[in-house]
Amino acid sequence: MLAVKSYVKLLSAKTDYLFILSGIKQTLFVIAQMRNVYEQLAGNDLPELLKEILIEMDACLGRLNLSHANTILNGEPNPVMLYATDRELRKDNEATLQKLLATYYRLEALCSLAKANNEMALSFPDIGGTMHIKGLYHPLVQGCVRNDIELDGEHLLLVTGPNMAGKSTFLKSLGILFVFAYAGVGVPATAATIPFLEHIITSINLEDDTAQGYSYFYTEVRKVKEIASVLNTGETTLVIADELFKGTNIKDAGDCTEIVINGFLKKSNALVVLASHLVETIASFADEKKCRMICFDGIVRSQNEIDFDYQLRQGISATRLGKYIMQREGIPEMLGVDA
Repeated sequence: MLAVKSYVKLLSAKTDYLFILSGIKQTLFVIAQMRNVYEQLAGNDLPELLKEILIEMDACLGRLNLSHANTILNGEPNPVMLYATDRELRKDNEATLQKLLATYYRLEALCSLAKANNEMALSFPDIGGTMHIKGLYHPLVQGCVRNDIELDGEHLLLVTGPNMAGKSTFLKSLGILFVFAYAGVGVPATAATIPFLEHIITSINLEDDTAQGYSYFYTEVRKVKEIASVLNTGETTLVIADELFKGTNIKDAGDCTEIVINGFLKKSNALVVLASHLVETIASFADEKKCRMICFDGIVRSQNEIDFDYQLRQGISATRLGKYIMQREGIPEMLGVDA
């Protein structure tokens, strides 16, 4: 009956037959490659995690019972062989194959992480203790300038600096470092010691929500409310925020930012990194022992040329370069006005 059904399917649905043939060949190829991986690695001095994966892989490979695997993989099977193997894969060996593929996915993920670790020259951090990072950089920025950052009892980092000086890249680099570290991957730094925190919340590149009827400012307010809700649980949290309250006037933005910073200062379970252009508001917290002021800066040369060194400094930057950047791009001239 299997033979009859197989030839009927071949004659009546040639496309389905070729589709099934291709899928089975690919599946058997993956299985064969996993056998090769096991044979190459087995018996070597390997990390415990990799040993566990290989033991599971060997057990699954040993349980697989496929009658015509070699013929299908290396030759042209007849329809009976094909549909018999299809039945064996889908029914007789389904649970074993699913477990084997899960092992394959896990191994592939680890290989990807190892490749990234080598190509990006990442280093493994120490988890636990006060934050101390040397040579922090963004892994996707070519020639990225490295910076050091450390805390000594503070839990609120306030970052200032003009446009294009490097604030946002610094925030993203720090966020990537924590995510990589908690995922068990190397981090984009020469060396790093970071605390273990239960949550990571970011407020970067927010957008308004037209469908919900939320303005940009209201979206910002809701994000701050979300942060406050998590902090009120008492669980340790990393908060990374880039320019809170951009969606309102500068007076409201300053008032709201002051309220939020005062709230963050009371939350010892929070490690907060906040970048802001509101220099006057930030400066009012300069004497707070729980705050550390850091900044990036830029220098205007002749003919509106601006130099950025992307080096992190201690203190507050009051430099404003927005007008010079517009002048450098020739916008006033294009609009026929004097800057």
